[in-house]
Amino acid sequence: MNVRNFSHWLIPIILGVSGVVIFMATRIIIPDLGAILTGFVWTLIPYFFPPTVSYKIKNHNIFTKFLRLYDPLRGIPQSESNGIRYYNSQAQLPTFDSILEIKGLKQIDILSISSHLLLIGFNKRIEEALNDGIIFNFLLLNPKSEYVKIQSQNFGGGKNLDKQIIQSLEILSDIKSNIDNKSKNNLSVKLYNKQIGKGIMIVSLEKESWIKFQTYIIGSDSSSRNNEASYEKDNAVFYKNYLNVYNKIANEAIDFNDIELI
Repeated sequence: MNVRNFSHWLIPIILGVSGVVIFMATRIIIPDLGAILTGFVWTLIPYFFPPTVSYKIKNHNIFTKFLRLYDPLRGIPQSESNGIRYYNSQAQLPTFDSILEIKGLKQIDILSISSHLLLIGFNKRIEEALNDGIIFNFLLLNPKSEYVKIQSQNFGGGKNLDKQIIQSLEILSDIKSNIDNKSKNNLSVKLYNKQIGKGIMIVSLEKESWIKFQTYIIGSDSSSRNNEASYEKDNAVFYKNYLNVYNKIANEAIDFNDIELI
């Protein structure tokens, strides 16, 4: 490359490097502003590229991975405040598929009434993740519990809630029987016997943890419930409060294998 050609590229290179430095400094010094800028840019990408291309831009390129611009646990929040993201519908949440694809994923803990839709839609993906070493802990309502009738009010079509829970447990049993023997300990299923007002999901990564809860409302369905989520580093109080709720129920729950359902 001669001097003239080099000088032709020198200014764009300097501007590009300067832009990267400024952007990274913004994310470190003013995290909220960095999050806003990232969200703005990432929201615009689908408008300029088809879905398959925008997915690759967001997930599978060195620039994105190096700068950590893409947050697979972000979704499209309605609003953000104090490190907490607020979602008004299921469509705004990060997808379960995107969660399972996160590099460094270690464990997923789920407190739910039935997890019925999740298990029907992702049973094979959960099998694959378990075989890959990911740990799953499920806390579901005991289908024989006195609280089944009460909790069924939280669903638009919850008349057969006990049957939905039993079907979820059957799916989990099938998953456990299908995975490798060395992976069977990666799956834990417990049943609790109480009324809950919120479902909780905890995602543990190599270097950070994230927690989300959804509020159960009488007559609601999973697509329209309000959700709130935060990384531990972004709001430690929020994270700890709901982690304590999860742990309290987990400590009182009984292993699924210890309960006769039929």
